Amino acid sequence: GKGALEINLEDAVPRMRAPGMITCPCPEYPDNKMLKDVGLEMQHSLHRLRMASTCFKEATQRDPADAEAWNWLANTQLNLEEFDAAQKSFSAAHSLQPQASYLINMGVALQRGGRHAEAVDAYRKGLVLDSNWPEAHLNQAYALLDMGRAQEAA
Repeated sequence: GKGALEINLEDAVPRMRAPGMITCPCPEYPDNKMLKDVGLEMQHSLHRLRMASTCFKEATQRDPADAEAWNWLANTQLNLEEFDAAQKSFSAAHSLQPQASYLINMGVALQRGGRHAEAVDAYRKGLVLDSNWPEAHLNQAYALLDMGRAQEAA
C-alpha cells in the first residue's frame, strides 16, 4: 500500500521508511550498523553503487562522527567517479580518525580528479603515517610525472 510499513520486533522496533522517499532500503534502527551493512551489501553483492551511497550518506547524517561510514561513503563516491565528493568524505574520515589509508585513498580521488599537486601532498602525508604502501608510492610517482616532475618521480 501507500502507508508506511512497521515491523515490531519487541524492543528493537524497526520501522520501514515512508514510501516515495529516496532512502536506504533498511529498517530504522537507533545506530548506524544496519545502514552500513545494507550499504556494503548494495555495493559489494548487488553492485548498486548509488543506493550504497545513499545508505552511507544516511549513516554520516545520523552520526557525523562515524569515520567508518565516511570512509565507505568515500569509497563508493570514488567508484561512482564523484572525485570531489570522495575527497571531502575521505577528509572527514581522516579528521575523525587519522589513518594512512584515508589519506592515500584521498590522494587517489584527487589524482583521478586531475588535482595532481594535492594528490602528491595527500600521498606524502599518508606515507608519513605508514610507508608500507607500494601502491601509494607508485601513484605518487604517476602524479609527479603528470605534473612534469620526472626527477622527483624516479
